[in-house]
Amino acid sequence: NALAMETAPDRLLEHVLCAITTQLGAHSTSVWRLDDASQRILFHSSYEAGNLVMPSDPSMSAAELILPFENEWSWPEAFHTGEPVIMEDIRVMPSFPWQARLVALGVITILVTPMRIGGRVDGLNGIRFTSRRSFKHEELELALAMTNQATLSMHLTRLSVQSRDAAVVAERNRMARDIHDTLAQGVTGVIVQLEASVDARQRGLASEADQHVGRAQGLARESLTEARR
Repeated sequence: NALAMETAPDRLLEHVLCAITTQLGAHSTSVWRLDDASQRILFHSSYEAGNLVMPSDPSMSAAELILPFENEWSWPEAFHTGEPVIMEDIRVMPSFPWQARLVALGVITILVTPMRIGGRVDGLNGIRFTSRRSFKHEELELALAMTNQATLSMHLTRLSVQSRDAAVVAERNRMARDIHDTLAQGVTGVIVQLEASVDARQRGLASEADQHVGRAQGLARESLTEARR
């Protein structure tokens, strides 16, 4: 219902992450994307305390927004297997990025679900809980289904941005063509009148030549006004 009523594509992901957090009784949720070029995991956003937190948020100023892809810690495993990963108690796990921050938030268990697009794992969704949790098969299926919704929301937002950018470029090109055609038409008119003036003088028609010059001056002024507009 929230997705159907939302008119701003940029807020679709927020609705889905809110639903994931609420339906699974989670503390918060975070989204991470894999950057193929650098082979690093990049922080995309998180849903905390009822708000969508982006990398530019002041609360993220001290956080690591780029994480290693190596398998020395468990999150990247979901990229390789495409299956959920359960971090049962992060307090007793070997040190990993964000561990101290998450423990400070009271997080104990994290359910990491893969975000698939086009047949590949493009990102991870970390669903955080403040109590030690195990998950029934139905809960894992629900988490995966809703993570798919989050993936589609992100993809739709990217397409929306691309569409807006394309529309801006198309309008800019249209305006450029209009300006070009308007100015070209005015300059062409000036040239025609001046050529007609030269022809009239060659035929000894001084009065007619002056009329053509006057028209050329008028067209030049109109073109200058149009160029400024």
